Amino acid sequence: MRPTGARLGLIRMVKDLYRDATSFGNSELELLKRQAQELQQELAQIDEMRREREKAEEVLALAKLREAVANIQQVTDAHKLQEQLVAKKLEEGTQEAERKLAEELEAKAVRILQALDLEKAMDPTTDLEEVVRRAALEASTSESRGQADGPDDMPEARQSQPEAISGSFSGSQRRNYGTWRRREQTNTRLWMHAEQDPELQAAALLRAQTFYVYPPERKFAGELHQLVMAENEFQLLRQQQLDDRLSSSNQKFVCIIAVCAAASLPDIEAGLLVDGAEGKEAVVGSMDLWATRALPDEYLRGSRQNPAYIANMCVAAEARRRQVGGVMLEAARSTARAWGVGAMYVHTMAVNEAARQFYAAAGFVVEKEESSNEAHYRGHCLDGVEGRGRTVLLRDATL
Repeated sequence: MRPTGARLGLIRMVKDLYRDATSFGNSELELLKRQAQELQQELAQIDEMRREREKAEEVLALAKLREAVANIQQVTDAHKLQEQLVAKKLEEGTQEAERKLAEELEAKAVRILQALDLEKAMDPTTDLEEVVRRAALEASTSESRGQADGPDDMPEARQSQPEAISGSFSGSQRRNYGTWRRREQTNTRLWMHAEQDPELQAAALLRAQTFYVYPPERKFAGELHQLVMAENEFQLLRQQQLDDRLSSSNQKFVCIIAVCAAASLPDIEAGLLVDGAEGKEAVVGSMDLWATRALPDEYLRGSRQNPAYIANMCVAAEARRRQVGGVMLEAARSTARAWGVGAMYVHTMAVNEAARQFYAAAGFVVEKEESSNEAHYRGHCLDGVEGRGRTVLLRDATL
């Protein structure tokens, strides 16, 4: 059966529609393909830009790291140079101190020989040790008298120093190396920072006589031992002062002495006399003040930041019960305030009731106390009893 004209027209119309649909789908597909390619190109460009940015950031970070390493190296080199300079100054100062010490010891030996009474020394009936001891004492006295302290002994360049200092210190006098001695009058007594050798020698002798006591039957041996210990203490004080001047750290040290007119104490030993602005003065008290985190050989440490410690406080037997200890405590407080410390401490024996009462009356409170077991394990004994030598750490509550 052959198709009619209407059927043929319908078939042609369906074919045309299929052809149009096919051509339209192909064009849309091409358009989508082009858009996909453009998107891929844009993504590739974005990835390339991201890689370039990351590479630039890595280069910048590497440059900053190299700069930081260079700065650290510069700081390290500067610290090494500073350490070398400090070590060089310390070595030079030590060599100079050793040279001066050798000269002083040689001069002291010459003075002892000059003061030695040869006739008595050759007399078999005399005590040779007593003769030598008296000659040494006479030589030490003449040495103290010969080292006068005054502006006339200063070079012109050092006399041009200013004649006043800041703070509450008054009555200052120049030192022979161009610094100042701090001096303050309190209840007709004076305290000062011991800086000259005669003052350090007197302080050392006072400590030896206070800390090394012998019974009467061992008087001669005791006096010889005290002279030896006084010389050792004097050298130690000089070394501590030298270290304090050369040190670049925050640690500070000063030896404080209390003095009064020698005429008020006629029985005072000649080795404790020094030259003052108004004549002879007697060193009647001595103590050390340290601004340091902890004292060597001390188990107890203060809990406050930036502490100071009192050590080696002693008062001459002829000047006790005259408020000399109170004068030195006020001196320590004044110095500690000038240093800007956070607290001031002192160590004392737990069984030393007199010292504990003295410090308690002056405003000190107990901060820490060592137990008997701790003292026992550290080998601190007293009167042959293990653990009895325990210590107490006191803090100045008024500072």
